[in-house]
Amino acid sequence: MKFRSKVKDAGIPIALIFLVQVLLAGFFLYDLLSSQFAIRTTPLPWRVRELVELAGALGLLIGIFVSFYELIKIRSRMRKLRSRIRVASSAFYDLVEDEFDGWRLTPKERDVGMFILKGLSNLEISQITDKKEGTVKAQTNALFRKAGVSNRSQFASYFIEVLMQEPLLLHTAE
Repeated sequence: MKFRSKVKDAGIPIALIFLVQVLLAGFFLYDLLSSQFAIRTTPLPWRVRELVELAGALGLLIGIFVSFYELIKIRSRMRKLRSRIRVASSAFYDLVEDEFDGWRLTPKERDVGMFILKGLSNLEISQITDKKEGTVKAQTNALFRKAGVSNRSQFASYFIEVLMQEPLLLHTAE
């Protein structure tokens, strides 16, 4: 809700600047094309023409400054989000390690468990670990038995369920 409110607040001035820029660009394009193709128009007095050109230049400058300001805000928001992702990733890794410790997994079963959480198949795990696919399957079955699950989906959803039970405390420098 907070983010949407900020977007709505910033949207009107930006839309207004954009509209002014589009109108002025249309004016300049029409002026250029009418002189290029000898379309008869009533010439604007020089004073009005200079005011329109000045407004166009100011519109471009305002657009540049607003774009720069928005870019800085987006970069700041991206830094904060990356920081939160690092914290969440670390918390998830710690959770997985704690559960693996509780299940008393062997180092090989831990590796297989991490590969499964990353979405790899038994064939892919066997290729990475240079083990036979049957060995990986046996380790996977032992892992599932110790975890009390029967397949990959249940294994992955177990960790999601645990995460949903305990909220992550995201401590970031905001």
